[in-house]
Amino acid sequence: KQIKEQVLAKTDQYPLAKIGDLNTAVNNAYREICALKRWWFLESSATFNTSAYTTLAGTSERVYGLPDDFKDMISVRFGTTWLEPLSITNYDLFLSAQTTTGTPNHYTIYGLSANLQKELYIVPPAGSHDTVTLRYWRRITDLSADADEPWIDEDYHRLIILGVIDEAMPFGEVRGLVRQEYQDGIAAMIG
Repeated sequence: KQIKEQVLAKTDQYPLAKIGDLNTAVNNAYREICALKRWWFLESSATFNTSAYTTLAGTSERVYGLPDDFKDMISVRFGTTWLEPLSITNYDLFLSAQTTTGTPNHYTIYGLSANLQKELYIVPPAGSHDTVTLRYWRRITDLSADADEPWIDEDYHRLIILGVIDEAMPFGEVRGLVRQEYQDGIAAMIG
């Protein structure tokens, strides 16, 4: 809410051509900033027991759901063993050679579920009471409710505001000044 109010307050200072949907503009600027780097605040982890699997229809493959905010994998650990990533083609080759469960040493991520959610596959299939720990990059959550806060440090919230204003302003000298302030702020944030 605070960011949207600040954008609207700035419209008195800067002649904006058109903001359009303010929520969309704020979220676009927020996503643009978050896409610049693998920020620490986008990293997350999850742990689950290997008994929490589903079986892929018509096969004996064990499939594990990933967190709802999963975007991309950083690492997978089975107990104390770090698993190596495999392409889906190599996973199929490894799987066809496996006949029993055991200590996994590889994984792949694939989106075969009905809702196109990505899922985790490990080979060889794990026993039923082992622990898997994931480190992953989170998908950005849109700012929609008034109470929603961006994940970026509060000192850099102004960059979202400048990003919205920069996109909405007509071209000209003032937009150049806003864009320069935005780019300088991004450079400081990146470090």
